[in-house]
Amino acid sequence: MKKTIGIISLFLFAIVLSGCNTNKNTQGNNSQKSTKEDCMTGCFVMWKANPGNKGRVEADMQKDCNSLCDAGQGMQNNDESSCAKAEGVLKDTCYSEIAVETNNPAICEKIESKLFVSSCYISIVEKTKDISLCDKVTDKMMNQVCQEKLTSE
Repeated sequence: MKKTIGIISLFLFAIVLSGCNTNKNTQGNNSQKSTKEDCMTGCFVMWKANPGNKGRVEADMQKDCNSLCDAGQGMQNNDESSCAKAEGVLKDTCYSEIAVETNNPAICEKIESKLFVSSCYISIVEKTKDISLCDKVTDKMMNQVCQEKLTSE
């Protein structure tokens, strides 16, 4: 549980960091590099300050921060290749955000967590009003939620 809270804290910090550099491609090819470097620097500070990471090694910090910053960069730039570099819930969140942002349900299929897949489709249904996407939601309860999203409006 502590690890999950730590990852979520780092994830939120990355979102804040990604909002600080909204000059996408205004600095040429260096903008993505400096964004990742800025994110990694901030992530290292937060990671070290998190009491839940006490006793963990620097390799863990590198892995966690790389995953976090790749996911943040993927969401910021709608870049699936950056999402693919992330791990676990960060990867799933990244793919979901891009799928919803771009109204591309095919990206939902790249998500590993069944709950995230369902949520991805439901979010796109809410946005596009395409109830046919509810057929992709395999969990019965979530499928019902999906169906009710449009019929209750």
